[in-house]
Amino acid sequence: MNIRHVLNLTVQSMASDLHVKAGTKPTIRVDGKLFALDEPEPSSQDIDAVVEQILTPKQRQYFEEMNEIDFAFSIPGLSRFRANF
Repeated sequence: MNIRHVLNLTVQSMASDLHVKAGTKPTIRVDGKLFALDEPEPSSQDIDAVVEQILTPKQRQYFEEMNEIDFAFSIPGLSRFRANF
C-alpha cells in the first residue's frame, strides 16, 4: 500500500478522514459521507508497513505496549495529518 498516494487522494478529495483497515478498501469521509477509494484492499502486512513508515521508534514502542496511539505527522509538500493506530 502506497500510503502517500492514498493520503494524496484524501487531500485532493477534501476529505476530513481516511479509514484504513486490513481487508477493506481505504475509505474517506467527505461532508459526513463515506466513500471507498478505488484502491486495493491492504493486507495486515501492508498496514504493518505503514506503521513502520510513519511512527518514530519511540512511538512504535508506545504503540506496541499500549496497542493504540494518537499522534500527528507531516508529509512535506502535502499536508499535516492527525492519526490514530
